[in-house]
Amino acid sequence: MTEHQLDQPDWHAKKYARLLLNHLPEREVVLDRLVAALRPGRWLLLEEGDTFSVGAIDEDTDHALAMRAWCDVLATVADVDFGRKLPRLVVSRGLTEIGVECELPYAEAVHSGRNGWRSRSTS
Repeated sequence: MTEHQLDQPDWHAKKYARLLLNHLPEREVVLDRLVAALRPGRWLLLEEGDTFSVGAIDEDTDHALAMRAWCDVLATVADVDFGRKLPRLVVSRGLTEIGVECELPYAEAVHSGRNGWRSRSTS
């Protein structure tokens, strides 16, 4: 779902919103509209990011500084903590059966001999 789709007459027929609300200045108003559009027994799937874990497992100072700088830039266009706020906001609107999942992608550089370096993802 995109911000533009919220202006379409059938916007409420969408099944989920991914990384949308944290970019909107009126994110809670949009969340109210999404909740109001739910029919009884229907599900609302929201996927939002959160930068809390950035650098939490990285002991390399340069990388940690670079990631923190990236988060600072991202914070100029999005609420970088919204993923952590969302469960409370959803519960406060009366929704039940709330589930929360967290994924922390991690990649480390692995030396591959004469070909240089490559990334090995462990998530």
